[in-house]
Amino acid sequence: MRFTLGGLLRVRGVQERAAAADRSRTETAAEDARRAVRRAQERLGVGGDEVTDARSLMATSAARAAARAALQDLRAAEALAAEAHADACAAHVEAKREVRAIEKLEGRARREEAARDGRNEQSALDEIAVNAAAEDRRSR
Repeated sequence: MRFTLGGLLRVRGVQERAAAADRSRTETAAEDARRAVRRAQERLGVGGDEVTDARSLMATSAARAAARAALQDLRAAEALAAEAHADACAAHVEAKREVRAIEKLEGRARREEAARDGRNEQSALDEIAVNAAAEDRRSR
């Protein structure tokens, strides 16, 4: 039997594997973004800046403001990475669903072919039996 949708099944399989790879890649990127945010938050929480005069107070203030701005940027990147990962997960689920749908069609086609083969074989056996019975009657 040649499953007529076999080519489509192969294409869908390739798409599903690509979606799985994309899902994995976006999961790694989202985790990297979460780690970067945690590191930035930890750096902001570290005291240790000893303020002795107005200049050091201004420098410390500017550094903390810059760190907060960087943290906001990292949080935005984290949100984008999480969104990309969610999209990749949804795409992977959809790709798997499409593969399963075609696999079900393939299974149905195989069962139908097996049933057709069984009917053809039974018809051939019936014909052999009828011919044998006719031959037996003629030979008597």
